[in-house]
Amino acid sequence: MEISQINEKLLYHDSFSVSRLKKQVMANKTTHQTLVAVNNLQNLSCRISRRNQDDAKNDNPMANQIAVGLLLFTDVRHGIKAGDTIEVTSHSQSQSYLAGEPYMYDTHQQVVLYRKDDA
Repeated sequence: MEISQINEKLLYHDSFSVSRLKKQVMANKTTHQTLVAVNNLQNLSCRISRRNQDDAKNDNPMANQIAVGLLLFTDVRHGIKAGDTIEVTSHSQSQSYLAGEPYMYDTHQQVVLYRKDDA
């Protein structure tokens, strides 16, 4: 059995899908960037781990801010790029994150995911 098959069966219990900004030239010659789903990077297996806890300090008294960092572990064959939007589903809940630069190992890749938002 291959390492990727072992990871798939034993370790990867979460899933993710990737969207990427794509430039589109409009009829009036202006360009817009649109978030487009990457066809071969939809509903793939992964493992999610917390990188850091939500920082409780709040610089804005008008909003409860969230700053979360996660680690995504998945197969090296998945072409994730820094700046991609990653929709992660874990324990039946979905959330969008921004992908950092992937780090490749022999058996898997690790991607830091960021989320900054107001609660």
